[in-house]
Amino acid sequence: LMESLSCLLVLLSREVYEGNVISSAVAKMMLFGKCAIHAPLLTKTLLLLYSKHAEDACPLEKTDQFGGGSIFVGLANSLMELLQIDNNDKEKQVKSITLGDQALNVLLLLVSHSTPEGTIHPFRQALFSFINSQEQSMVTLPTTSVVCFKINFTELYDQICSRSGDRPSLLLLYFLLYKNVEFRNYVLSRVNLQNLILPILKVLHTSSQTDVDSNLGSQHLYLALIVVVILSEDDFFCKIIHETPAKGAEGWFAERSVRDLTLGGLAVLILVKIIQKNLFVYRDRYLQTNCLAALANMSSNFKELPSSVCQKLIDLLDRLSKRHARFVKRKELSMKYVVTEEVNSQVELFQDVTALEEAMRMFLEILNSALIHNLTHNIHLVYAILHQKDLFRDFEQHPMFQDLIWNITCVINFFSTRLREVGTETSVESILEDIKTAMFHWNPEGLKVVEN
Repeated sequence: LMESLSCLLVLLSREVYEGNVISSAVAKMMLFGKCAIHAPLLTKTLLLLYSKHAEDACPLEKTDQFGGGSIFVGLANSLMELLQIDNNDKEKQVKSITLGDQALNVLLLLVSHSTPEGTIHPFRQALFSFINSQEQSMVTLPTTSVVCFKINFTELYDQICSRSGDRPSLLLLYFLLYKNVEFRNYVLSRVNLQNLILPILKVLHTSSQTDVDSNLGSQHLYLALIVVVILSEDDFFCKIIHETPAKGAEGWFAERSVRDLTLGGLAVLILVKIIQKNLFVYRDRYLQTNCLAALANMSSNFKELPSSVCQKLIDLLDRLSKRHARFVKRKELSMKYVVTEEVNSQVELFQDVTALEEAMRMFLEILNSALIHNLTHNIHLVYAILHQKDLFRDFEQHPMFQDLIWNITCVINFFSTRLREVGTETSVESILEDIKTAMFHWNPEGLKVVEN
């Protein structure tokens, strides 16, 4: 079986070795020929192999070492090294691959092959439409696509959870969350989401600590980030992760104690760190937008965020604001003293200013959402805003942010007045206690709903 999978993997991977291949005869046969009718059965078989045989390892020896062994296993080994192994870290090369791994590689390769526009992709159709074999209710049956087969969602979900930090499993999860409605609904109804989320957050955290441009690191980061964005679009998911302790992160998140962190708080902290590094190192607008999108999706469910997380949020907004002010000044000077040779740099500077303004606006929208929907459960966020209230006064004069600063100003004025009336001590603990007391008198009706 391993030999067959390896052979199929090599036959479908001609493009990897020959960049000018227009079409693959094997791929055509699988997608449009007589084999296409068996796509549902093959897809189901590959998923079952992935779910049930993840630990059945098969050593992959080098083609120049195995002598009379398998040429296809050797070629498959070379292919997997090309696709998955960091060439700068030979010590981490994998010497064996499981039956489940190889089955998943074949499935992903089949699904990733493109078809002409307007034609049905049999393997995508099969992957995107299978349903749960454990679900007996007819209500859950899809109405808009053909049900190709049934599979045990629990086994598949558990296997994905155990390997959700790996690129192939993460890519499978992306496909299923994006297109398979039944499986996405199943995942979002789980209460043990920490098993799925923690490995993905570890990928994001590790990427923020290392050079994202190295080899396939950026692809891994973007894939993990897109999965988080898709999951965060569901309110129940956002609610659950902000109520679930981040147990299990102690081994890889050593920057601070995770005892007072929820999964949601940990996600916010990691996303803020990625945005911060992107701001000064990567300068990748796509990365910034998706991190902010995930934060925006979660913002209405921010709950009991610890002081360190809230401070990181406001500090990042402060950094964005200061960087924006510097870039605007440079932009004004460049327009005043125009040099023909610097036209390209002016365009780049204009793009930087625009990107910063978009990021600042999204950040203010995130704060607005948190204050409108869950202010009474975010004492530390209110404290962090009060602590740097001068930052928000600067936004009042900027036409792009005036509609977003109203609610934040209302919060600052209300709690500042209450604290002055109480005449509290200046210790953090006493101020937090007075903020908590003032929340009993808070009336959210004065806040305006922000139009995104």
